[in-house]
Amino acid sequence: MGPRIGRNGGEESLTLEKSIPMSLSKEKRRIQRVSPDYPVVGQLPAGNVIVSDLSIVGARVDHQFPLAAGRRVRMEFSCEGEKLSIDCDITRCKLQRTNANGGVVYSSGLRFCELSEESSLSLRRVIAAFVSRHLAQRKAKRLQEGITQQQQPLAR
Repeated sequence: MGPRIGRNGGEESLTLEKSIPMSLSKEKRRIQRVSPDYPVVGQLPAGNVIVSDLSIVGARVDHQFPLAAGRRVRMEFSCEGEKLSIDCDITRCKLQRTNANGGVVYSSGLRFCELSEESSLSLRRVIAAFVSRHLAQRKAKRLQEGITQQQQPLAR
């Protein structure tokens, strides 16, 4: 089940299920991830990271320094009006690319540990905001494509 739009007292609301299975993916993941549509900067003890994927159980972050897999760290970030501070286990760290200037970019997987109820709700609100915006953008694009197709002259 993916995001579900339901009615609550006449208002539409977006509900994220506890486990959102990947439908047509060959990935091992059972939880769907969202990619922020703007840079989300997080802080680890070693320095700043960019959150590139986010789910209710973890995140993928990009950074310019190596991290030791197996360590526990605290990541802090603000997003969609929510301030989060979450203990994470580093599940992997991989060198993604280097550039001509000698700069490097690493990508690491973080698994969230023992989320408080407050942190879990904040995280769900952040994910719901990204999903809602993505769905609204898709709807607007389809609407625009429909208008464009209607304005095209018919072929003779």
